[in-house]
Amino acid sequence: MTSINLHQGLSVLQPGKDLMIGLMPPAALVIEDAPDYLRHVLSAFSSPVREEDALATVEAHSGLPTSEAKQLLDELRGAGVLTAQWIDRQERYSRHRLYFGVAGHQGDPMDVLRNRSIGLIGTGGIGSNVAMILAAAGIGRLVVADADVVETTNLTRQFLYTEGDVGTPKVEALARRVRERNADVRVDIVNDTFDSPDFAVRHFADCDLVVLSADTPQDVHRWLNEASVRTGVPYSCAGYLDTMGIVGPLVVPGSTACLECDYANTSLAAFNGGNLEGTDFTEYNRAYQAPSYGPLNAMVSSVQANEALRFLLGLPTRSLGAKLLLDSMEYGVQPEPYERDEQCSACGEGARKPVPAGV
Repeated sequence: MTSINLHQGLSVLQPGKDLMIGLMPPAALVIEDAPDYLRHVLSAFSSPVREEDALATVEAHSGLPTSEAKQLLDELRGAGVLTAQWIDRQERYSRHRLYFGVAGHQGDPMDVLRNRSIGLIGTGGIGSNVAMILAAAGIGRLVVADADVVETTNLTRQFLYTEGDVGTPKVEALARRVRERNADVRVDIVNDTFDSPDFAVRHFADCDLVVLSADTPQDVHRWLNEASVRTGVPYSCAGYLDTMGIVGPLVVPGSTACLECDYANTSLAAFNGGNLEGTDFTEYNRAYQAPSYGPLNAMVSSVQANEALRFLLGLPTRSLGAKLLLDSMEYGVQPEPYERDEQCSACGEGARKPVPAGV
């Protein structure tokens, strides 16, 4: 039996003459000088109302003639204020369902997420936190690759691991923690080093998205880019430089620019006047250790996980075809777009075509 109800994620308030539906843009609506009956109509739909009784309910609480009551009902449904989806507030994913509904997703997001696979290359301060967020959100499957073991220096920012995990392969500790958090999530582990495009093709060709947070070896980004173009699997990158976090670009083969399209114009190339050929990236500080900070890792992980979930659900993503620079000092976000090159040697005309998944 079909019923409709007031969207449970939308607060309805009338502090004065104006009626507020929702609390903040872009989801919120403000109806100026709202008629007094409107709040009573909305309140009547706080519980599910049978479809066949909906029009009569509007008429009873508004006093409007049938034609006007029907118009109001249609407008409320068209605006997403009234919906056919009733969510049990005690159900595990109820808060996420409400969030994605307010964010604009149509239908049940869990029908999508539980049937999706995400690959994670790197399970450090970003990859491990992304894994936990995705698992908590009910993603169906994670494929995680890393050859490192947990060290005490990891514990300031890699919140998935504990002191008891020190010396344990990260992928094993991660899989155990994820299963403790959500036993419905399948976790496939790859306790090995990312060493070539073929590695990514072999392990991630059947994923819906791959997130790269590993920073070594030096060519990991180009290897994953090549594998993505070959398989057609989208990917995103996440990391940090000093106090800046980095999310993206989210590369969708055949749709967005790939890494090679605009490589000479990216921040990496800026170190050498836009020319990477023959660039010497030898580190002359023999004592150099990249700084890493728990809150910055958490910031990047949250944004990356949010982008991944939004992408899988078909919602807009700011990192699509762009790198986002996140300033942990001032909290600004600076996009760095990638321009697609139709003559790109990797994804342009005449480049290698995708191969079937699993090859």
